[in-house]
Amino acid sequence: MDTAAYQRGIMDAVSNPLVEEVDIMSSAQIGKTEIILNIIGRHAHRDPCSIMWLLPSLMMSKQITKSRLEPMFEVTPVLNGILADKRVRDGGNSLDFKKLPGGNYLIMAGANSPASLSSWPIRILLGDEIDRWGKLIKNEGDILMLARKRTTSFASNKKIVLVSTPTEKGESRIYPAFTETNQQYFHVPCPHCGGMQVLKFGNLKFEYDREAIKGLTQGAEEAEEFEWKRKAIAEHIHAWFVCEHCGSVIEHEDKHDMVLSGEWRAKFPKIVKRQGFHIWQAYSPFVTWAETAAEFLYATGYPDRMRVFTNTVLGELFEEKGQRLDDAPLMERREQYPAKLPEKIEMVTVGVDVQGDRLECEIIGWAADGENWSLDYRILWGNTQLLETYEQLEYVWELEWERQDGALLTVDALGIDVGYNPSEKGNTEDVDSNVIYDWVESISKLHRVFAVKGSSTRVEGVVKWTRAGKRRLKLWRVDGEQIKDVVLKRLRIDPGLPGSAHFPLQYDKHYFMMLTAEEKKLKAGRRVWTKIRERNEAVDTRQYAYASLLILKPKWGHIKRRMVEREVKEEPSEDGGVTEKRQRLRVKKRLKMRRR
Repeated sequence: MDTAAYQRGIMDAVSNPLVEEVDIMSSAQIGKTEIILNIIGRHAHRDPCSIMWLLPSLMMSKQITKSRLEPMFEVTPVLNGILADKRVRDGGNSLDFKKLPGGNYLIMAGANSPASLSSWPIRILLGDEIDRWGKLIKNEGDILMLARKRTTSFASNKKIVLVSTPTEKGESRIYPAFTETNQQYFHVPCPHCGGMQVLKFGNLKFEYDREAIKGLTQGAEEAEEFEWKRKAIAEHIHAWFVCEHCGSVIEHEDKHDMVLSGEWRAKFPKIVKRQGFHIWQAYSPFVTWAETAAEFLYATGYPDRMRVFTNTVLGELFEEKGQRLDDAPLMERREQYPAKLPEKIEMVTVGVDVQGDRLECEIIGWAADGENWSLDYRILWGNTQLLETYEQLEYVWELEWERQDGALLTVDALGIDVGYNPSEKGNTEDVDSNVIYDWVESISKLHRVFAVKGSSTRVEGVVKWTRAGKRRLKLWRVDGEQIKDVVLKRLRIDPGLPGSAHFPLQYDKHYFMMLTAEEKKLKAGRRVWTKIRERNEAVDTRQYAYASLLILKPKWGHIKRRMVEREVKEEPSEDGGVTEKRQRLRVKKRLKMRRR
């Protein structure tokens, strides 16, 4: 408990018979799961009763049962033997139901399963990551309300514990629950003056080696890639807090003793029945202040990353600065590209959207930090159920752009939408609807062409491949909501900053109207990207181009390119004569094989 001393006050509140509900709004990495396990262990040992641990999904419930719950009962001496032997049939010890002494039980449930919430009277309700639950159960109502009703039978001694990292304003469950409590924050003493204070992100200061950080963060486009580099990046960062009382520097080495001497203080101490706690990553024994600074640097300039940082590091509510994109400011950012493209462009991908009578394609050049340049947008007319229409796309493999360092950029990959359904568009021509797959199978023998399709369900990692039916072809499923969160929200970033977008002078208003044709709206309890104008092809082409980049997983900074052929004249000789022959310098064409 001394490792994370702030957990003691939370568990004391849970054990207090005068407290009916405890709401914990926090960052990740503070030991929320450990608190829940301790609650279960205490009641199983000293006060057996009916308990429900309700997680976002049944799959998560089963995973945590196997990885955390069952091992706790096995290795804790006072708990060992409380649960029945799993090898005994009907022994009351399954992944979702465990018998406790005195005819009591522990239910492991998922918020995505209506059956999980029915029939069981519950005295101890443990709601885990409630902001990740769905909003409604069909024909049933709000999930949290249904879960609360399970405790009605225990009016005098029920206990409701809700824990979660918060999400977005207007969507979060934990935030309104926390505001109805006594709102406690953890205060720690300054090691120099002894002044008690809450650690605030605004008082976290840091300095770092820019060159070293740049080398490590280059190419960390995906969160998973950054995560395993985080500790290495933190080695080049010195982070400290400034005392709000005396202004002294508080080093990370002081954190352990500060937290050990800390205490919870309530904003509204007269409220007893509902106790609320807020704590964030700065107090965690599992993450250094330098690592927190590294996460902030990674998120700065990227709205999608800053959302994650705000929720999971600061443990605070994220407030979107306007949901609708305006076409006019984007159009004003058009620019005349130089004859030679910036040296930082390392990859070029194409996104193709399929309509009944045309293909719309956009070519985008990408830098390691996410900054991008739209290089070309074209409409190729033709019946998209005929193979010759797709053959028009083969022009992209002939395109070349010279970079400022003399390297020649060519198209690295093309992602094409294979989700077009002619019957949905009123097209009833008797033509093979699998023609897109036929073309992809044929052309992918020569070039990198990816068959991509939007997914209505969440895709881990944004893009994930599956087999395209019986074909020997990968079908890449794309999480449309996640990928639009990246490509559309980054359009708000000022030009020249990491993640920002550039557009050529020749793009007209129609293009920008398409690019801003979607906004986030509340539907069925969650905010989703919704069309506000019929034509949104520029949104789709951009997301398919970005999906192609994610599929490639380029090793930024290590991509070899063919160089421009140059003609070099010999210098005049010392006696003033000029050689008659001209020497032509040719750089051998390298195979476009890249280390990935």
